[in-house]
Amino acid sequence: MKEKSDNRSSNFELLRVLAMVMIIIHHIFVHCINIQLTDYSSMTRMDNGYFNNPIIFKRLWLSDFGSFFGPLGNAIFVLISGYFLVQKENVNMVKISKKLLSQLAFASVALIGGSFLWYRLTKLEVGRYVGLADISNFNTMSWYVGYYFMIILIGKLFLNSWLSKLDFKQYSEFLLIIFAMVEFGWTGALLDGLIPGLRTLGTGIFLYSFSGYIKKYDPLRRIKLPFIVLGGLFVICLICLSAYNVRSLSMENFEKFGGKIYIQVVTEYSNWHVLVIISGIMLFELFRRMKTFSSRIINFLGSSTFMIYLIHDNGVFYSLWEKTDWIYYWYNSTATFVINILKYAGLTFLIGVVAYIIYSCIDRVMYLKNRT
Repeated sequence: MKEKSDNRSSNFELLRVLAMVMIIIHHIFVHCINIQLTDYSSMTRMDNGYFNNPIIFKRLWLSDFGSFFGPLGNAIFVLISGYFLVQKENVNMVKISKKLLSQLAFASVALIGGSFLWYRLTKLEVGRYVGLADISNFNTMSWYVGYYFMIILIGKLFLNSWLSKLDFKQYSEFLLIIFAMVEFGWTGALLDGLIPGLRTLGTGIFLYSFSGYIKKYDPLRRIKLPFIVLGGLFVICLICLSAYNVRSLSMENFEKFGGKIYIQVVTEYSNWHVLVIISGIMLFELFRRMKTFSSRIINFLGSSTFMIYLIHDNGVFYSLWEKTDWIYYWYNSTATFVINILKYAGLTFLIGVVAYIIYSCIDRVMYLKNRT
């Protein structure tokens, strides 16, 4: 999992960076912007019910893409891991466990200390104080940690070995069957009924296996680049059209049954959504086809993405983001709204990188100390 910087493919590391930026934007939307848009108590408190009219606001499509970005980023991370790990029979789970646990521990301590200091510094400023973290963050934040760990563990225990024995036809049939299981509504519900989260895990196993399938057989080689781009544009059109239909139906129901105030609807996307899976594969394929290059900066940023994930996906950062009246900017200037999202996402990413630098220094010191 950890490779020397010079041996890392920077095109994949760049894709990691893009995936992390999408995940941060997703969290800003889901945990702040969409709440301000749809929660009546939030609208009353902030006096920003600018979109409370049964009208199709095209700019609200941004919220649908924001909801889409998170699952898409998750899919990309699994695809990258599968591409490099699925053909390995000797995956070092001890090393992976230490890396995940050590970064999780560092992020938990950093959030506890950082939120405490920020709280003390801003306590007298009304509405400026930050959410406070506690040690439960170690076990409860960032569900993706356990999801990723379980996929890699299954690969280590039997999946990698079993997939290596399959020929092209058998491998294709396996992928088709597991894809059908997670996509069909009834079988997907059955999986989650048996074990909560099993459908999501099945999606992860499919993506992990599919990226190994790409590496072993390169089944998408005959699909030319323009068709992949057209496929991406088609997905964008579907997202917009679907959002239009959902909001139109919502407005019809409001006019039919009445109500005191109209609340806009935001489309949500699960990790197993078919458009998420297809988009993840297309984006992965685009970056895979890039000419291989090496950049120490990009490689370092790519290696920092797990820490960035841990450091920002929690109530501490949610409380910082929600200080902004996002709906005001959105209603008055879409350009200003987008610029603010990119600014917050960039600052969040930078904070995560700084945290990773500190963690890496501590890790290096501990390594040298153990050697002496």
